[in-house]
Amino acid sequence: MMWIILLILFPLFAAALAVRHPKVSGQLMPFVPLPALVFSVLADTGWEPVVLEWVLLESQLGLTPTTAPFLAFSALLWCLAGWMAAALARVESGQRRFTFFWHLALTGNLGLILAMDVITFYSFFALMTFSAYGLVVERATPEARRAGRIYLYLAVMAEAMILVAFLLAAFDAESLSIIDLRGAAVDSPYRNWITGLVLTGFGVKAGIIPLHFWLPLAHPVAPAPASAVLSGTMIKAGLLGWILFLPVAVGGAGWGTTMIGLGMATAVFGVVLGLPQQSPKTVLAYSSVSQMGVMLSVVGLGFSAPELRTTVILIVFYYACNHGLAKGSLFLGTALLASNHSPVQHRHWLLVGLALPAFAIAGAPLTAGATVKSAVSTAYVMVLPPGPSLALGVLLGVSAVGTVALMGRFGVLVFRRLNETTCGGEASSPARPPWLPWSVSVAVALLVPPLMIAWFGLKPEGKPILAAWVDAAWPVVAGVLLLLGLQAWARHHGVLSIPPGEVVSSLASWIRPVGLSASEYAHRKSNHPVSVEGGGLLSKIHTGMSRSEAFLRRREVTAIVLVVLLLLLWSLF
Repeated sequence: MMWIILLILFPLFAAALAVRHPKVSGQLMPFVPLPALVFSVLADTGWEPVVLEWVLLESQLGLTPTTAPFLAFSALLWCLAGWMAAALARVESGQRRFTFFWHLALTGNLGLILAMDVITFYSFFALMTFSAYGLVVERATPEARRAGRIYLYLAVMAEAMILVAFLLAAFDAESLSIIDLRGAAVDSPYRNWITGLVLTGFGVKAGIIPLHFWLPLAHPVAPAPASAVLSGTMIKAGLLGWILFLPVAVGGAGWGTTMIGLGMATAVFGVVLGLPQQSPKTVLAYSSVSQMGVMLSVVGLGFSAPELRTTVILIVFYYACNHGLAKGSLFLGTALLASNHSPVQHRHWLLVGLALPAFAIAGAPLTAGATVKSAVSTAYVMVLPPGPSLALGVLLGVSAVGTVALMGRFGVLVFRRLNETTCGGEASSPARPPWLPWSVSVAVALLVPPLMIAWFGLKPEGKPILAAWVDAAWPVVAGVLLLLGLQAWARHHGVLSIPPGEVVSSLASWIRPVGLSASEYAHRKSNHPVSVEGGGLLSKIHTGMSRSEAFLRRREVTAIVLVVLLLLLWSLF
């Protein structure tokens, strides 16, 4: 069992190798997560955790029945995305940076799943969060830098909330074990604070409305393999955080109702905001927002009925597995859109291959998505009274119809993009598009979720064949009709456009510095002065912000701040 440490050391070694040998490190991308995948399938979850006594506060690593399925599909998606990233052969100038942050983010993702104590979890969660910034800004365009800054703003806020929640729970816990911490939080006088902070902090990572807007900004600018792991597995860290740290106990029905309502609102509004988008990757980002909302509503069911928590967790992980692998395959497929070097039959295969995982997400008949959506409906009936369960069933149906329309909108935009490249558009993908890794990802997205049902015991309650077909088919038909109606409306009344990250776009009209650093904003103001009352005060504020930012950017200042923070954390624990 001690070799579990190698699951963490292997990607760390690959990250260090990227500094001097980026090509070798890049070639290792498909293989680095393989040990974690094998371990998740073959390891006995009943083993005692490994205690690293030589690490601060004795870090603990292990695997539980809750985290084993999560580790399995996460490691599998990292393998597929790494294969695609290696095949795309990142340009020489950015290969070192990309592979370095890729392996660091992988280390954090695997480490937080294997963590058995709160310090280890928080450390790896922070490593994954801040390493993902390097993946978002890899292309170094102005849009990428803006998306990266907004992502960092929200990430820092989320990390602070999560840390405060952990500190409040640790006051009443006799150990730093995750199980003990959650148990202590149940009886803590700060239980409501802990619940709210955990829900919000991990909600940023999961992309729950109104904290979702970093997702549609980050995905269009990030490389396709980075988008695949961001949406497929990294945002699922927020889902895992809810399951591990929310203080579930009898009497939490109020919070459970809040989670269910917030989740369904996210599911519906994710669709509404995604349908007017003009970029395929942006549509997929809003689809992820919507699907994470459904998962939050299921977590809320477990909060409302703690006696069914085990069943709810199984449904949530099955949903996460199906969505993660299918959405990862869709994002990887977008890497092939700009190629005009392929014959027509290859472009047809691209459309067919993208349609298959899209059907799985939409919950079409005979797909894993249909099974999991049926399981969610069953969970509503099991937990809630007839009235609320019926209302949530209707909202889930609306969400399913909208998801079908979103996947259809994605297909329309892909078809347009293929026509543009066929008509002489400039190709930005390699001369030999990596069809093989993407084709394997499609097969994995279709076959692995059903296999995980049998392997990990995720067996949602079944329905008669005819009823199951009707339940799965009507949202598909309604979603197609909705999409056709919206397309017809757009032809007659014009295309409705909502900018990606609509929250930031709205705030930017009121608070101009949003998305800009203080120095950039001051520079713009100096080049375009405005005559307003109180302009002198504004100028002083901008100057002060610029000087403060320049001071904080100094390496010695940053180092001192980090050392002070580490000493404070050490003294608190």
